Amino acid sequence: MIKASSRLEIVLQVMFIGLVVAIVLEQANPLYQVPNRDSGFFMYAGGQILKGKLLYLDIWDSKGPLIFYINAFALWLGHGSRWGVWGMEFIFLFSAAFVGFKFMEKLGGRIPALFGTALWLFAFNNVARGGNFTEEYSLLFSFVALYLFWLGAQKPHNRIYPFVIGVTLALNFLLRANNIGVQLSIIFVTIFSGFLDKNLQQGLKRLLWIGFGVLSVLAIVGVYFSALGTIDDMFQAAVAYNFFYSRGGTRLDDLAISFVRGVNLLGYLSLIPTFLGFGILLERLPESIRSGPTPFRDLSFLLLIGYPVEIVMSGLSGNNFPHYYICWSPYIALLSGLLLGLHERSNKRHLLTLTVMIVLISFIKFDTLSQYQTAFTKILFDRGSGIELVHPVAKYIRDNTETTDTVLVWGTQPYINLLARRDSPTGILFYPQLAKSPFTDELNNRFYRDLVQNKPAFIVDMVNPDNDTIPFIDPVLRETQSQRLRRFNPPLNLDQVFDFIHSHYHVETQIAGVTIYRLNDTGQ
Repeated sequence: MIKASSRLEIVLQVMFIGLVVAIVLEQANPLYQVPNRDSGFFMYAGGQILKGKLLYLDIWDSKGPLIFYINAFALWLGHGSRWGVWGMEFIFLFSAAFVGFKFMEKLGGRIPALFGTALWLFAFNNVARGGNFTEEYSLLFSFVALYLFWLGAQKPHNRIYPFVIGVTLALNFLLRANNIGVQLSIIFVTIFSGFLDKNLQQGLKRLLWIGFGVLSVLAIVGVYFSALGTIDDMFQAAVAYNFFYSRGGTRLDDLAISFVRGVNLLGYLSLIPTFLGFGILLERLPESIRSGPTPFRDLSFLLLIGYPVEIVMSGLSGNNFPHYYICWSPYIALLSGLLLGLHERSNKRHLLTLTVMIVLISFIKFDTLSQYQTAFTKILFDRGSGIELVHPVAKYIRDNTETTDTVLVWGTQPYINLLARRDSPTGILFYPQLAKSPFTDELNNRFYRDLVQNKPAFIVDMVNPDNDTIPFIDPVLRETQSQRLRRFNPPLNLDQVFDFIHSHYHVETQIAGVTIYRLNDTGQ
């Protein structure tokens, strides 16, 4: 029988984590926020999958397939509403935080678990930028892998733990190849510990089971895409293309710049305790090595090796987008928790601490919780008044086009298509800023062919005036960008695309500073 105090403790833990996760996901609240660029694309692509379109053929991107199917499933659950995606984010982020909390509780006690959980969620909040990124969903698999590594170090002959670690590796890879830092570090530590303990055979057995876990997932995915006839398209887009996309950040000075940016974005409040925890582990390492093979020694190796690996992985592409640093979160949690020591606190004190934190956070974030109250009231009792924020450009498109019309959004902001409920005439939505690769010219040519053959009713120029990677459609405005387009490599057919647009479209209006072009009369 579970004691009443233990049941209450679990309830309070769930309330605390759920409360903090809900506050963090305020930035993704569909009633008050529109999606960011990547999130909007993932949702749009998920919606296209639900319509029967083929990923990487009818709708193209360089990410692994899992993010699109997560979004498709979330939209299906939400009956097309973005609240389905918000709910999926909540489930994944809550699960990651809960797994991490229970791991840290086992490792160092309840108070360190609270501290580490609150700190990594605070850091995550600084870089989530609207959420629904591949790195966000990867956190659950990374925390699970870390917990299973710890359990496996205590039961080295267990086969389930390394097998599931392999499954998490494959799932993270299917989200984004750079998200496998935790699992790569586990593999390295397994080999290193085998050499150190002169028991390489045991380590190789673990690696074999990790490999079985990876292959079991990839085999299922391979069979699925082979059945669709798009296995080659998937490999080209999700694997091969990324080797060219990621060439920009492999130099040491680029990685240093990425590291500094990550520190600034995540915040010193989160990373100072993390670095101090790293220093504590490093200072204890000689003693851990002398003590022989122990779970804590192997976990120390993993944290000391894994954190630098994660830092490198987040900077490899050279783009340094804020969401890349989400993957630092497990190390922020575990390393910062070390500062409070490995001593258990009394249960009563823990219950009081949880209760006080829940009440305090609820009071401080009352406005955020009120927004959720308004949103959920609308969802349950007043859906007709609208349960999602609609961008004024998307509303104009809805009101002035037929549902069968297509709309091209220039400037890589496909959330407009999503909110307007109008398909794009092409699946190449990232034109004209695709990275140079052996496949890029064909993708650019596909964009032009689709544009000519499936003339959209509207073309919406969503280029940000401060953007230095995408040119405006308007040649006068484009001239003002000439000194700023430092990172833009124009595709060979860009002038051809502009000529087609200017000869077949005219300016219809401007909405919220966005120029909307309408197709000329039929036959022009």
